[in-house]
Amino acid sequence: MSLTQREFDREFGELVNRIQKKATPFPHDTTERKIARKKRAERDKFFFAATYFPHYVQLRDDYRDVWKDPSAKIDWVVAGFSPAHLEFFATADLFQTFSILAAFRESAKDTLLGKIDVLHKILFESRFFIPVIAKTEIKAETKCVPVKVELETNLRLRTDFRDQTGSVEWEFGSFITRGGRKMKGYGREQSLRGEENFGHRPDHIILNDVNDPTKPDSPALVQKFIDSVKEDILMSVNSPRWSALFLCNYTVKGDIVDALMTGKNTSHFNKRIYRALVTNELESKEDRAIAARCRAE
Repeated sequence: MSLTQREFDREFGELVNRIQKKATPFPHDTTERKIARKKRAERDKFFFAATYFPHYVQLRDDYRDVWKDPSAKIDWVVAGFSPAHLEFFATADLFQTFSILAAFRESAKDTLLGKIDVLHKILFESRFFIPVIAKTEIKAETKCVPVKVELETNLRLRTDFRDQTGSVEWEFGSFITRGGRKMKGYGREQSLRGEENFGHRPDHIILNDVNDPTKPDSPALVQKFIDSVKEDILMSVNSPRWSALFLCNYTVKGDIVDALMTGKNTSHFNKRIYRALVTNELESKEDRAIAARCRAE
């Protein structure tokens, strides 16, 4: 099944409006400035994010127009990004590694890694085939559509990277760009093994929203998906230049996330946990006692 036009308008109409309002063309632009922006954006994903996605990225006032000087030295944490975001982007570029990135809600993992990083890989052509796997095919499609919408409506991207609309395949949850880069959504029951894009196997796999914490899977379904990850998903690649991310929240014992974090034969996975509350190492015994009493009241 695919999204209907009505479903698309309901879910993504507001995003289209925000892109058109915020990602406006660069004023007084020149070819030299365009080249400088792209060179900096290729090597600096934070510059890429801040320059082309003002509808997502909110920085301090004095950093909002960083695109005006592509040569500037910028401390991106001071500018407004989280220290964790430095690790987010680094993790997304690890080759031959399946990374489980369990981060708290509103940590921007879906925005930075499910959208902006994917667009960086597509536009700078560092990957050929990016499958997104979710609990259902429709849910996976909703992860692909925002990337497709950016390519269609973001005037900053279209100015610097030309029109990327493909003629071979350009659908809601599956598209191939003019440069031959593919993104497609899959439900977790679908097999990824054997899928390819003009001879290229998946080389950047994203697992996102593969389970619903409010509707826990049975142990049998959890094990079925774990087996799928090990025997199908991670076996679908055939290139040394592949990477894979599992974007998730670590909240429920016994679910898919917990099984991949603590289960047998998972020690070779790259496991990263980002907590909303960081332990205060300077906290005294008295401070802890007061906190315990507050929680009990």
